[in-house]
Amino acid sequence: DGNKVVYVQFKDYAGNISITYTDAIILDSTGPTGTFGTSVTYATTRDIKLLFTATDLNGVSAVTISRKGPDGVLATESFPFVPTKDHSLGTLDGTYTYYAQYTDGLGNKSDVFVANVYYDHTPPPAPSMIAEPAYSPGSTNVVYCNAVSDAISPAISYKFQCAPATDFISKDESSWTTEPEWEFTGLVHNQIYYFRVKARDGSGNESPWSTVLASSRQDALAPTGSYIVAPGNTDPDTKYSRDTTVYFVGSGLTDVPSGIKRAYVEVSSDTFSTITWKTNWFDTTTGAVTCTTAVPNGTYLTARAKFEDNAGN
Repeated sequence: DGNKVVYVQFKDYAGNISITYTDAIILDSTGPTGTFGTSVTYATTRDIKLLFTATDLNGVSAVTISRKGPDGVLATESFPFVPTKDHSLGTLDGTYTYYAQYTDGLGNKSDVFVANVYYDHTPPPAPSMIAEPAYSPGSTNVVYCNAVSDAISPAISYKFQCAPATDFISKDESSWTTEPEWEFTGLVHNQIYYFRVKARDGSGNESPWSTVLASSRQDALAPTGSYIVAPGNTDPDTKYSRDTTVYFVGSGLTDVPSGIKRAYVEVSSDTFSTITWKTNWFDTTTGAVTCTTAVPNGTYLTARAKFEDNAGN
């Protein structure tokens, strides 16, 4: 394809030859080249633009487009070439597939170009917050919701809010996240927090906020107190024992708001480089234990305990 030049000379019966005459012609046996697209891939309104780009030696004269929507109907129209064209999607949510073909001035046709537009003006369903425990430890809390889906615009993201009151006037808010969970930080000790979440699909449609979840109360502090020989250790007194059985218990134990749940106790005959006797974690609010050890006479026993509250501190 391209510019072709024809050279001609004429000769008469006497043998005289004319000068050379020339003329040019453009050979164009191929169709236009180009691209085709749309102004959006995911649409929440019906109004979009069709975008045409094409070139040809003989110029691009026309565009033919066909559209197949969710109803399965194929509609076709042709019009003079323009770089952009306003277009309205159908009324049904779903996938609209467009086929575009260019024609040059000689009738040569291009390849067929394909583009999809996903029309979705329906928001995804509102997620539901997953129930919280009665108390949350520390000053952070990871909250969860159930995952939701959208058949047309499947790229779902979530936004969470945390507030000390159900009106959510004063609140902390997450960014949009593709995971159905979020960690809130800087939470205040002994404060009840409320949570809610909403979803957004790939087209940008947002669901309503979920039902508000009355969260756990925040418990940022571990139990406090001390661990002592039990006052009931009277054989003969709290400092001495005539047998190998001794009693220990917590003293002045305090935990607000969740309360003490369980304890772990160790007893040593030195500075805890060797553990003479120990428990597993056991449910208790006092840490009281009865310790029987096989140790030599005159051994000095020391006990220590750690306590966990109902929030997990």
